[in-house]
Amino acid sequence: MRHVSLLRIFLVSAVATAAVVVALNVAIDPYGYFGVGPLDGLSVRKPTALHHDRLLHASALRRNDVDCLLLGSSRVTEGIPRGHRLFAGCTRLYNGGLAGPSLREVRALFEHADGHHPLKHVWLGVDLFMFNAHRLPARGYAAELFEDRALPRLQHAASIAMSFDTLLDAVRTIKGQDDPVFFADGGFADPAFLALPLRQRSTRATFLRGVRGYIPHELPPPLYQFALRSADSQPLAEFARLLEEAHARDIDLTLFVNPAHAWQWELVAALGLWPAWEEWKGELVAINEQVATGAARRAFALTDFSGFQGFAVEDVPASATSAVAMSWFWDPSHYNATLGSLLLDRLAGASAPSGFGVPLDSTTIDAHLRTVRADAAHWRGSHAADVAAVSDIVRCFAPSSVLARLRLSAGDVRICRQLTELTR
Repeated sequence: MRHVSLLRIFLVSAVATAAVVVALNVAIDPYGYFGVGPLDGLSVRKPTALHHDRLLHASALRRNDVDCLLLGSSRVTEGIPRGHRLFAGCTRLYNGGLAGPSLREVRALFEHADGHHPLKHVWLGVDLFMFNAHRLPARGYAAELFEDRALPRLQHAASIAMSFDTLLDAVRTIKGQDDPVFFADGGFADPAFLALPLRQRSTRATFLRGVRGYIPHELPPPLYQFALRSADSQPLAEFARLLEEAHARDIDLTLFVNPAHAWQWELVAALGLWPAWEEWKGELVAINEQVATGAARRAFALTDFSGFQGFAVEDVPASATSAVAMSWFWDPSHYNATLGSLLLDRLAGASAPSGFGVPLDSTTIDAHLRTVRADAAHWRGSHAADVAAVSDIVRCFAPSSVLARLRLSAGDVRICRQLTELTR
C-alpha cells in the first residue's frame, strides 16, 4: 500500500508540475505564439522571440487581418522600413521575413497569411541561399505551424506549452523586460537592437564575422553543397507554385533580389557559387515569364538590387578597432532602413541612383549578368585587401570538404588565429 501511495503522490506531483509549467508558458507566451495579452512588467517585451520567428509570424498572421505582406529572409526584416509611401494603400502591413528560410517555408507563410485574410499586395525579396535544395527548414519550423485543423494545431500548441525550452524562455522573458528586443510591432526589426553589435565589436570585425557566418548559410550542413534542385527538394518549383497562386488569387506581387555588400557577393564567388548565382537569376526570369504566360497575365515585376556597384561597394573600415557605422549596411549581408527606403523608392517607380535596381526579364538578363561580371572585376582590381579578407575567411573556416572541392589549401595558422579572435 505504501508503494501505491508513493506512486500516487508522484503522479499528482508530476501532473501539478506539468500544469504549472503549461500555465506559466502560456501566460508569459515568450514567442507571442498563444496570443495571450502582455502582462505588465512580465511579458510586454519578448527578448527570446528573435530565435523563434516562425512561431511569432504564424500566430500574428492567424490573429490579424493582414492585407499587405513582406516576405523573404532576415534581409527583408532588417532592411525594410514600415512607414514608406509604397505601403500607403495597406490597411494592415506585416513583415514576415524569416531568418535563413527555405523557399518551402516562405511559400507556407504566404499561403498561411492569404488563407486567413485575402492579401492585396505582397513584396517578396529573394536570396540565392533560399533556393538551395539541400537547405533544411530552420528555427523550429513545422508544417503544423500553418495548420488550421483543430487537432494538429492543438497538438503543436501542446508541445510548445509543455516544453522545458519554452519554460526557460518564459523565465528569460520575465527577467529580460528591460533588455533590448529584436522585433518591434508588425514583425519589423527594431533599429536600436540592430545597432547593438557596434558596441560589442568593430565594424570590420562585424563584417568578417558576417562572412564567416554565411559560409554554412550558402553551403548548409551536412552536405555543404549547393543545388537548385534535388530528388527530395525542388525550390524552383515551389517558387513557380507561389507565383501561380498569386496570379490565381489576383495578388499584386512584387519580386526583388535583395541588396547586400560587395563582400557578400565576393563570398558567393569564393565558394564557387558564381555560376549557380547567374543560373538562379536566369531561372527566376524564365519561371516568372512562363507562369505569367500560363495564367494569361503579365509577368510580375522583378528587380535585381544585388551586384558590385553603387551602395554595395561602400568601403569597410580597414581598422580592426574602428566602430564607425556603415552608411548602408548593418553587416555584409543585411542592409539598413536607409538603403531599404531607397529600394522601396525604386519599386515605387523612382529613378535608380547609381544604377540601383535593375528590372529583370528575358530581354535584359544576359546584359545585366555581363555588367555584374564587369563590375565585380573592377571592384576586385581596386579592393585587393577586401578580396584577400574574404578569401582568408573561406580558407580558415570552410569545411575541409569545401576546400577540397574548391582546390584550396587551409588558411595560414597565424591569420586564422587572428580571425578566430576577431569573429567570436
